[in-house]
Amino acid sequence: MKNKQIVIIASLIFCSATYAANDFPEELLKDEFLAEDMLLDEEDLLISATGYSKPARLAPSVATVITAAEIKEMGATTVFEALESVPGIHVYPSKDLLEPKLSIRGIHTNDGAQVLFLRNGQPIKNAIVSNIVGPFKAPTSNIARIEVIRGPGSAVHGADALAGVINIVTKDAQEIDGVDLGGRLGSFNSHSVWTQYGRKYADWDVAFSLEHARTGGDSDRRVDVDANPPALSYAPGQLETGHEYYETSLYLRNENWDIDFWHWQRRNGGIGPGITHGLDPVGNEDSQYYQLDLSYTFRDLLPNFELKPHFNYVYQDMQRNFVIAPPGTTIPAPYTFTNGMLGNPGSEDRTYTASIAAIYSDIKDHTLRVDAGYSRQELDTVQTKNFGPGIVPGVLTDISDNNALVYLPDQDRERHFLSLQDEWRISKEWIFTGGLRYDHYDDFGKTINPRLALIWSPPMPLTAKLLYGSAFRAPSLQELYITKNPVIEGNTSLDPETIDTLELAFEYFPLLELTSRLSLFYYEMEDTIEVVNAMYSNTEGQRAYGFEVEAEWDVTRQFELRSSFAWQHAERKDGGKRVGRAPGREFHIAANWKFMPLWNLNTQINWIGGRKQPSYDIRTRPEQLDNYTVVDLTLRKTTQDRSWAFAISAKNLFDKQYFEWGDTPPTSPVDLRDYEMQGRSAYAEVSYHFH
Repeated sequence: MKNKQIVIIASLIFCSATYAANDFPEELLKDEFLAEDMLLDEEDLLISATGYSKPARLAPSVATVITAAEIKEMGATTVFEALESVPGIHVYPSKDLLEPKLSIRGIHTNDGAQVLFLRNGQPIKNAIVSNIVGPFKAPTSNIARIEVIRGPGSAVHGADALAGVINIVTKDAQEIDGVDLGGRLGSFNSHSVWTQYGRKYADWDVAFSLEHARTGGDSDRRVDVDANPPALSYAPGQLETGHEYYETSLYLRNENWDIDFWHWQRRNGGIGPGITHGLDPVGNEDSQYYQLDLSYTFRDLLPNFELKPHFNYVYQDMQRNFVIAPPGTTIPAPYTFTNGMLGNPGSEDRTYTASIAAIYSDIKDHTLRVDAGYSRQELDTVQTKNFGPGIVPGVLTDISDNNALVYLPDQDRERHFLSLQDEWRISKEWIFTGGLRYDHYDDFGKTINPRLALIWSPPMPLTAKLLYGSAFRAPSLQELYITKNPVIEGNTSLDPETIDTLELAFEYFPLLELTSRLSLFYYEMEDTIEVVNAMYSNTEGQRAYGFEVEAEWDVTRQFELRSSFAWQHAERKDGGKRVGRAPGREFHIAANWKFMPLWNLNTQINWIGGRKQPSYDIRTRPEQLDNYTVVDLTLRKTTQDRSWAFAISAKNLFDKQYFEWGDTPPTSPVDLRDYEMQGRSAYAEVSYHFH
């Protein structure tokens, strides 16, 4: 009954807005106004909502596009810093290695696997957990724009596009247009250097990028006590978040071919609070990722028809070296671990995907898209350790080929998919988009996910959208097959997580200088995968409703204001308790001031509140974390010929001490603190462009 009431209310609001258009002031409907305002430049386009370019205003989703210019203005050095400016999105650390994850509209889990990350339309997934690859640092120097969809995206992208989709679009040859060189020095012994090259050779566009970055991590982020007994603990000590990072890409394109090669590598990655919540200043993680993406577009087979065969290959290699307890640790028997208790899991993964997509627009008022494909994943795991069943204590033993002992036996996974979509322009004012995707996995079976969108864009400064979509997240290989873990076991009977979402969105721009947006949403999520009695299990899920409101005001040509507020109420279905950890309220405001020619001062303010204690948290503590406000400031200067650029930036300018939820394991003898976040940091940056 509650769902029906929400659908009825949303439909009434949508129809009321349509009726109100008849009384809209005629002076705002002049052709001159529309002609000037409707000129959408390329920065307003996004691909991730439909599979082809479309203005964000008319896309069948609630979408945000962050441009390269906006990224520079706000001083964001990673994608995650830029995403903090999007309403309804909160960046938080995972509870094991403190890797950045996304909370969207109350969907907040340790792995963050409900958000699908793409790079140029292709998934970036951890081979075992199926979330964004944690060691990927997502630097911004080579990014043209970030496309953000809040809400389901499985009808186009398949698995894991449950809470949202993030598509990172890199610069092409025209956007680089020459050679860029840059460098940055900052707090925590951090530095980075990068170069980009973009040129046209004959009929080929060539874009190349290379970046290296390093940081020691914030030494003031400390832990006074950890889960290990005092005699076996490194505490008090620093949360290890340092790393060294390399990234390179080569993008070749002509009229038909798109060839994209991408590689990144992280070395000596810190272990954060330790894999078992015991500090580990010695352990580290090394990871690397290769992706080759090939496609060829046929444009002359039929009028208004495109056919694109596509092949994608991904290779991932991960090696983690954990020191579970320090050298000299003694356990009953007695056994003394001279080198400490060591556990070193690793993996190699190869994923092959072949697909073919067709777009046909020769039927009057219709654009049809069909996409079909096949994917195969091959995971090989490795592990050495010097403790546990079947191992002589203190002797480092390779158990990679022993399925009875290794943490996750080797796995293969196959899937087939078929996606259908029709965009129907009913009239000049109305657009209907319907889509359906079928996915079949060889381990858990099939899933079907529809998407419906009705968009009203009248001859007035208003757009309204009524959206429905379902999405799913496939159980990860870890959730299905992990074994010989002292606290969690896999479950081969898992079903996929599913969600049904209803959205109502408005965009209103009464003046060329002012744009406002309102999004309302309600969703029901089922079969959420959680740890129950030391095993991954499907639970009843959660439901949520809320809204996001935002405004963009160009006060003058020199001064711009951007602001947003998001509110959500997410509750568990098994008892109605609020979903823990996720912010119930978020407020963001940004001011961009061009106070002198070629000078720019940008201020970002983020306020986070309403983070309730998780229902499973066993600690005796206040029911929610303290709210906090973080202020960032960036000053940028370019020279008259636009060749040189200089910037200084301060993050967490007032050195606010704030925390994100930690997690005390049930077996811990102490009540662990929450995770202190990074304190004040600053950097200086210089770049030069050769035309």
